[in-house]
Amino acid sequence: MENDFKTKKIYALVFAVLTGLSILYSIFISPYQTPSLTESEKILNQEIKLVSQHVKNGTNYWVEFGFVGEQDIFRMTELKYLYYKRLKSNLNTYDTLKISFDKDKNIFSINYKGQDYIETKKLLVANKANKNFWLFLRIVIFFAISPILFFKKQPKFWHSGFEFDFKFAYLFFIILGLSISIYFYLYGYDYVMSFDIKDLK
Repeated sequence: MENDFKTKKIYALVFAVLTGLSILYSIFISPYQTPSLTESEKILNQEIKLVSQHVKNGTNYWVEFGFVGEQDIFRMTELKYLYYKRLKSNLNTYDTLKISFDKDKNIFSINYKGQDYIETKKLLVANKANKNFWLFLRIVIFFAISPILFFKKQPKFWHSGFEFDFKFAYLFFIILGLSISIYFYLYGYDYVMSFDIKDLK
C-alpha cells in the first residue's frame, strides 16, 4: 500500500510541476495580449466557403476567404460572432471588403458597403475571457493536486469502526468542481461553449 501511495505522489509531483511550468509560461513568457490586427481592403477571388472537419469530439467549422493577390487562405473560426448567412447572400466574387486580421490570417472584422458582418468587440472580449479561464483552470488543477505531496504516508480515517484510506482523487474533483462552478457563476461561460452549426446567423 505504501508503495502505491509513493507512486501516486510521484505522478502527482510530475503533473504539478508540468502544470506549474505551463502557468509560469502563460503569465511571464506568453501573457495574453489583444491580437495585433492589420486593416486592409481585399478583393474576393472566390465565393466564401463554410468548411467542416470531423474531430474526435464532434465537428469543427470555419469560413474560408480567398483574396486577389493572396496565396494564403484567410479564415473566420468563431462563427457565433459572424453574420454568415447575410454575408453569403450579399457578397459576390470580386467584391471589395475592408477586413482586419492577425498574423495567422484569422479575420476579426469584415465591413462591406458600411455594413459590419462580425461582432468584433464581443469576439475580442470572448477571446480574452477564454484565455483567462484556461489559465484559471490550470491554477486550480495545480492546487487541487498538491495536497497529496504534503503527506509522507497514506492518511487514513475511521468511520463506523472501520479504517479507510483518504481518497485524494475525491478531494481533487471536489476542488475542481467547486472552483469551476464559482468561476462560471461570477464570469459566465459563453466563451467556452461549443458552437452549434444550427445557430449559424
